[in-house]
Amino acid sequence: MKKETNLSYPWFLATLAAAIGIAAFVYVSTDLDRCFWSNIDSDFCYSVAGLRFMEGLPSGFIEHSSSGVGMPIVQLLTWTYTLASKTGALSAGSFQGLASHPDPLLHLRQFVIVGWLSGVVVFLLIVATVFCFVRFLTRSDPISFLAAVIVAVSWSNLQFLLRIREEAFSACMGLLSLYLTFRAVRSSRLSVSGYALVSSGVALAFSLFAKRNALPYLAFLPLVFVLVPETA
Repeated sequence: MKKETNLSYPWFLATLAAAIGIAAFVYVSTDLDRCFWSNIDSDFCYSVAGLRFMEGLPSGFIEHSSSGVGMPIVQLLTWTYTLASKTGALSAGSFQGLASHPDPLLHLRQFVIVGWLSGVVVFLLIVATVFCFVRFLTRSDPISFLAAVIVAVSWSNLQFLLRIREEAFSACMGLLSLYLTFRAVRSSRLSVSGYALVSSGVALAFSLFAKRNALPYLAFLPLVFVLVPETA
């Protein structure tokens, strides 16, 4: 029974490799050097909010991030900008530098592109969570791989690879929360069940903060406990 529950690393790594290949194909075929302000939506807002967050400045009224909505994705961007700046892949992130630059749009462009690339992290998290969730339910590596690849090529995920949007992060955390809740229900050890429930609550909080319209689903999460533990 223990072997059945352990993660199959060759299949898992193959899933990640396939997802990385799909993301690379999307970026190569769409060209990152395109006019980045043609469909900005919230890309500018998140990028500027991330730069302000790096300097400890309040975001003020920023689309999708006022009153806490979208703040987790702003934090993710901030960590990404900091790491990219430390490694020399990005000029030092600074809101003051943006404000004083002679061409703010040109200066901001690099941060928007890095924001698009950070979407790969969320993309891979979604694919990995689906693989683990399906394997937990079916104990089948091929089925888990197939389900993860289907999710990887679905338009609902691909459209977020070139957009800085909170929906992908919210969906990722919501899916992770549901997966951990199932693990808590199925676990025979109280300690493991408790840790899974706490982690599930943290993931759910991130999901709700990232997208306020996920709040109504909070009431349905405890319904997992009425499911028969032996049935997928």
